[in-house]
Amino acid sequence: MLRPLIMMLQQFQKRFPGCLYLTSQREIDTFPTLVFFAGFALLSGFCIIRVNIPIQLYLQTHAEPSYLGCVIGVLESLAMGITPFGFIVFGLLSEWMPVASLYTICMICLLTITLFAMYRIRHDIIVEKAAVSAQAESA
Repeated sequence: MLRPLIMMLQQFQKRFPGCLYLTSQREIDTFPTLVFFAGFALLSGFCIIRVNIPIQLYLQTHAEPSYLGCVIGVLESLAMGITPFGFIVFGLLSEWMPVASLYTICMICLLTITLFAMYRIRHDIIVEKAAVSAQAESA
């Protein structure tokens, strides 16, 4: 099953030398690892979306309308500002430990935080629904 892909990559290497280094069995054996990491990145993306949408919804419904642009602007600026810091930390840590181990640790931490946040958001929604229904019954 991998043979056609390997042949295609080897032909690509012949046409464009220096762009792709696939010269030993070690590089060929990394294909399943790449598939695993790609799948995990896809799963992480779906989980992050499941957290980001309720956070944005919460901000839009609870922020003062005149401050809504400022609040969302600050949140997005913080999210974008943390990215270079993450690159620096990841680069420094990659000097002391293998990148595959570091990436795996980061993925596990990301999924743990995301699952915890999803639980908290779901819990907060249930509590808020109960408070709204109790208020509606008393009125």
